[in-house]
Amino acid sequence: MANAHFFDVVQDLSGNALQGASVYIYNLGTTTPSTIYSDDAGTTPISNPIITPSTGRFSFYIAEGHYDIHIVRADATTTDFLDVAMLEASGTGFPAGGYYFPGTASGT
Repeated sequence: MANAHFFDVVQDLSGNALQGASVYIYNLGTTTPSTIYSDDAGTTPISNPIITPSTGRFSFYIAEGHYDIHIVRADATTTDFLDVAMLEASGTGFPAGGYYFPGTASGT
């Protein structure tokens, strides 16, 4: 079975890409980092957390399931997305445009 492909962009409220954000992917309900990959076959593991480049974009492959995503912005503002479904055909797991807005009411 193929892995799920998850991709997105970390942005501020003005739509500016956020460089240097740390995107952690955890096994559901834990702080145990999930194993993530750069390829669909799951042969090349990548670092968890993922540090966003100047484009704010990040991408990874992961076994299908449910996971928690924790984002830490360069200024230490955090945002959590809990129980995110990672499904083979889903692409991004966020239906409302798929963008993160660290520091908003949903952040801490």
